[in-house]
Amino acid sequence: MLSRLAYSAAASTIGKTVSSVGSLVLWWGIANWAPRIWHINGVLDADPQLSAFPYRFRVLAVSDGTATVTSPRTPDMPAVRFLGILRPELASRREDDPAVVAAQQDLAALQGRARDLLLAAARGP
Repeated sequence: MLSRLAYSAAASTIGKTVSSVGSLVLWWGIANWAPRIWHINGVLDADPQLSAFPYRFRVLAVSDGTATVTSPRTPDMPAVRFLGILRPELASRREDDPAVVAAQQDLAALQGRARDLLLAAARGP
């Protein structure tokens, strides 16, 4: 009789664990089910200018008409520092150096291109 009780308790514990894991997998699938975001990221990936750049612009979320997009420019990572990592020959140059200014303009143009592609993709075909 004890072995049946032990078996029953073990089966109950396993059942609850499988149910919890299943719920977690279902929640993760629903939370990450974002065909609209996948489509927009696919458009960004397919662009020859953006795909040639070492940084991948990614849409992380879309909510109420606003997209959250990754960017190499942040308060913690100014464009000049990022560009110095990307292009080591710029690392020791001043912000007003013509090569640094040109690299910043190129980065800004790519960010603008990513924005334009994102907006066009969000509107749909």
